Amino acid sequence: MSTDREREEAVMREVLRFAIEPPTPGLADRVLATVAERSERRREPRAQWALGLVATALAAALVLTLVYGARLARQPLAPASHGPTPQSSAGVVAISGAGLQPFFASDGGRWLAREAGGRTTLYQTPDGGATWIARLGYEGGLPSQVIIDPGGAGIVVGGQAGADPVLFGTGDGGASWRRLPTPPFAAQAWGLPYFTDAGHGRVLDSLGPGRAEILSTADGGITWSAAPVFNDRANFPGVSSSRLRIVWTADGRGIAVLPAGSSGAALHVVITDDGGATWRASFPQLPKGVNGADGLLDVSLLPDGRGTLFLQAPDPRRSGAPALYAYATVDAGRTWAAPIRFAGPAPSLAARASFALDDAHWWASSSSGADLLATADGGRTVHRHVAVLPAGYAFRSLGFWSSTAGWAVAGASGGRTAMFATTDGGVTWRPLTPP
Repeated sequence: MSTDREREEAVMREVLRFAIEPPTPGLADRVLATVAERSERRREPRAQWALGLVATALAAALVLTLVYGARLARQPLAPASHGPTPQSSAGVVAISGAGLQPFFASDGGRWLAREAGGRTTLYQTPDGGATWIARLGYEGGLPSQVIIDPGGAGIVVGGQAGADPVLFGTGDGGASWRRLPTPPFAAQAWGLPYFTDAGHGRVLDSLGPGRAEILSTADGGITWSAAPVFNDRANFPGVSSSRLRIVWTADGRGIAVLPAGSSGAALHVVITDDGGATWRASFPQLPKGVNGADGLLDVSLLPDGRGTLFLQAPDPRRSGAPALYAYATVDAGRTWAAPIRFAGPAPSLAARASFALDDAHWWASSSSGADLLATADGGRTVHRHVAVLPAGYAFRSLGFWSSTAGWAVAGASGGRTAMFATTDGGVTWRPLTPP
């Protein structure tokens, strides 16, 4: 066997050994020593010596590349970044109109109300938002409730364009609607009606300074009855009772939320156990150092009395930056659990979107408005989903019909508004096609 052949086989043996075994110290030196047989080179012709030199250089380069490549491969990878990753704006279609609000009916229907030019149109989707059917149009603002029971009976509580309540009823699942007459009672002003189902609802009837009554219906607004007159100025100091948002249970327990700054008293709501005949204050525990009188309150209540009270107030621990606190109740506000503070401020008190499905499942926007805070256990553990909306968008309203599925309305600069859907509890969102 020739010297060239022997040298080539030696190189190949070392390279193959490296390919199937971890490299050992001195591999490069051994290979180079094998191929660098200077004493043999003196006996070769000049041409063979030149070819051998080229082969040696190529072999050395190959071995060094393999050795250092293997060492780099064995080095630990740097930790992956967990910072926010802006979502793509692909597929996001802006929706025109001054206001937009989704609604979820107990019969499984999905609805969307859009206000434009002082007129509201109510749309229904049969396929999760891919297509829309206009079902109702009226003069006035966005509705506060769209309720349709599994039997097909339903109520729309529309935004008031004038002095009287705007109510519509349906008996065919929302395919058609009829305007309901104003309750036949003398009223100086009306509050906002609230329905616990398609049949049972209540509305405040203001009779003048210091006198009000609560009207109730059990047949979807066809007939109404009145509870005893009470002194609304004494129970709701500093604010017209017709401006109050009052939510109700099926058995006549109610919670009235006072507007921010309307009372110099400590943080409280006003509750009733008898359908509005008598009222009393209920005081949730105030977070340490927080001035509840400067905060915004919002409450949600299920027909059985479970609910959540949200408080947005300046946090003294963060130089007055807005913070969100949540209180759970199981008895329509008679008692409140200790406040749960949601981490992450909102840009302003009015900028945060929040939603409570029940007393355990809550969601709220945070930071610039594109982050979402979520809890499934009443706030014992809170998960933060970062930058879940496309760049520039912020949550304006949230709504869920289950612990995993919901819709959101988001806004961006230039007046752009879009809708998004989630099926994983708010971890990810996809754009919806507008009507």
